[in-house]
Amino acid sequence: MAAIYQNKGSKLQVVPWFNKKEWQETYHQAYSEDLELQEKAYTQMCIWKTRYPNLPLGVECTMDILYVRLCDKQSDGSASTASYQHRDLQLLYSTAVMRFLNHLTVITTYKDSMYKMAEENRIPDWLINLRHEAAHGNSVPALYLLRQASDVILQWLQDNYWEVEAGIMTDHISDGQEKRQSYCRKITELLELWVVLKVNYWARKRTIDKIPEEDIRFRKRAMELANEEGIGIKRSAEKGTAKQVTASPAKPDDYNEIIEEEEEMDLDESGIEVYTHKIKTAFDPLLRCLFFPLRKKPYSKNFYKECLINCLVKFEGFCPNMGFKNFSETELSQLMWLQWQLWREVMVALQAHRMLHCLLSRLMALGTSSAHVWLRLFTMLLSGDHPPPPPYWGGEVVCLLLADSLPCQIDPQVLARRLRLKQSPYDLKPPTAQDIQVLQKLAHQAVENPSLFTASYVKSLLRYWEDGLSDKSMALLIELTQIYSGTQPRKGKSLEKVYTMASLLDQGLVVSEDEEDNSQSQDILPWQLYSGDADWLRCPLGSLPWQSL
Repeated sequence: MAAIYQNKGSKLQVVPWFNKKEWQETYHQAYSEDLELQEKAYTQMCIWKTRYPNLPLGVECTMDILYVRLCDKQSDGSASTASYQHRDLQLLYSTAVMRFLNHLTVITTYKDSMYKMAEENRIPDWLINLRHEAAHGNSVPALYLLRQASDVILQWLQDNYWEVEAGIMTDHISDGQEKRQSYCRKITELLELWVVLKVNYWARKRTIDKIPEEDIRFRKRAMELANEEGIGIKRSAEKGTAKQVTASPAKPDDYNEIIEEEEEMDLDESGIEVYTHKIKTAFDPLLRCLFFPLRKKPYSKNFYKECLINCLVKFEGFCPNMGFKNFSETELSQLMWLQWQLWREVMVALQAHRMLHCLLSRLMALGTSSAHVWLRLFTMLLSGDHPPPPPYWGGEVVCLLLADSLPCQIDPQVLARRLRLKQSPYDLKPPTAQDIQVLQKLAHQAVENPSLFTASYVKSLLRYWEDGLSDKSMALLIELTQIYSGTQPRKGKSLEKVYTMASLLDQGLVVSEDEEDNSQSQDILPWQLYSGDADWLRCPLGSLPWQSL
């Protein structure tokens, strides 16, 4: 649902009507003499209002006048209610007249005088007097004057809005595919740039010009973002050096911080100032670029949300394609530690914009091993079970695989150094109601279809179960999911000791070959070996495979 206006430079605007034909039908119905057609026009305008609250002023004012005139025509005028209806209609008409003139004042150039505004738009002066009497007078204007005012307003709207728009409006129905591709290209570029800046900052390359030549396109884009912070170079009194003064103006933004630093800048051999920037000055403007479209109108905002979440889960630097089934618990904790350090600011921003539940739902629907790693981390953080810092030794495999999934060249040793971080980087606010709803769905999925991945964080998920669970019920559900997923820890002290064959024979835990031959001749009393195919995975709880056949 969109329209192109020729006199506005062929600008495309999203509109609440399906096409121009629907708009024209509503226009003709509103200005017909048939009461039923006028009611249809008013109903259609109400539907537009529901789709898009900020209707064009012409449609908004027409809908107000049309509603009052319908109420006026439907009045029966009986003696018992005539006095009340007369007063009621006066107030309705007065409100519609005042709203029309107030709307007109907003879009006109004369905002200090309504009479100048009326003269500019060819509106009679007595309409302004009527408005002042209704707003400031002791009595409401006469009903016959208000009816005449509604006729004048409807005629003015027809001449200055409906007829004008009918001549310049054309249909443009789009499925949004082109806009989606444009958004996805921009988002993917910003996500790649975020990873490049992060890993180069971890590699102790403090300035943007230190980014390697193979990532030259990222260097140029990072320089543009840093320039948005108002960075400049101020020459110092000493020869051969210059001072860089960084000052970002204060803006109403959640991620903007005022940065004021001084850095000694070297000059090249010709004495020309070397204009460079610190990498950390590009992080805040990069976040603003990534989340700025969320400030747009609701339709564009929701469309961009969907594109952002889809691009994020498809980005290999966020959901790397690794063989997590072969990872030990230590290696998984190391991976989560590194991934959170890499994406912490982005995840905090997602939660600040109330988009974390969208990401959780998308990861749950994705169902891959890398998605479950993020779900495990989010579940533990939102429930307050912050994972402890992992050991930094033995992380060579994790660092190597993670480095291969990033969009730039990075030494795995750089990632290995991040494992030595002593302070916990985990910081998320408590979950919102929408986050809890998604976690409840994930908890039911983890219990009904347990897997190797969900078993590791099912304890944190069960805290979000509806109406709560007792400790005993929670322990039984955890044990049940561990049995089905094959992750149940072995019990028994006998496993702590290593036995030899001789010691097992002495204790009677195994039998010799002679004793086994003798036992085969004896009848097996009530137990028999099942000869059919047993599908234990599809077997429901409480029954055996052959009982369901």
